[in-house]
Amino acid sequence: MKSVVIHVGVNVSNTSPLLMVCPVFSDGSFIFVPMPNERPGAKDKTTYREICDLVPGVCEVLEQLGFSTNYKVHYDPEFQGFTFGEGPRKWMLARLCSGDFVFFLTSMKLVPIPSKSDFLKNPRMYSETLKCLLKRNRGPDWFYGLIAQIKVSGIFAGKNEIMRYNLYGKCYELDSKAENILSTNAHVKRGDQYTGDYIIIKGEKGESKEYPRAVPISQGNTPLKEVQDIFYKHASKRNGAKWFEAILDEEGTHLLLNFIKLQTSEIL
Repeated sequence: MKSVVIHVGVNVSNTSPLLMVCPVFSDGSFIFVPMPNERPGAKDKTTYREICDLVPGVCEVLEQLGFSTNYKVHYDPEFQGFTFGEGPRKWMLARLCSGDFVFFLTSMKLVPIPSKSDFLKNPRMYSETLKCLLKRNRGPDWFYGLIAQIKVSGIFAGKNEIMRYNLYGKCYELDSKAENILSTNAHVKRGDQYTGDYIIIKGEKGESKEYPRAVPISQGNTPLKEVQDIFYKHASKRNGAKWFEAILDEEGTHLLLNFIKLQTSEIL
């Protein structure tokens, strides 16, 4: 069993026009804010407003920060069908097999609000609190936090990737026949299965989940001591200089699962 740890969601360094990070509340609950995609020629057609019911709180956060909920969004990964697709980082997913894990982390910032439920009861009450913190570039109280996991049940690759991918394990062709299985994924919705340049994973529902609380793994860009060995001794490969994006071996995967279990008090 192996795993991949990969960064998703908004990040102040690369998600213009939404220069922000995800809020974490005092009780550890959080709101995941998927990446915007307002670039010229972008293929995503879904707006934040259209995913409000799927990602509770995301529209309230955007509105209090003064962002339009009509911005286009790349909602991937998504935690209804448990799918995730990649182009640039597909080489990481290509190492996985059925039964392996993908762990998702995002850039986060602690906000002095008791809980997500408190915020959602009266978002306007906390407008200034969010504006003062989330729209700053880095600064104190930001960290990388794990927010979800997918246990892989199926992997789908574009036609150009099939032969190379099958050196590692079995996968299915990402074509029109895969549309029903992957219908909730953003890449399928925008037709990327026909380009041949993507890998999309499908997760088992039983062990694929969004965590009830964020699991911090860093203070700023510095890994916590509890996870240093996981990301350095047990990483078979990292995404360049990004220590937090890595392919972990079997022992590292088990160690990370145990760490998450301790932090969330859930049996994962």
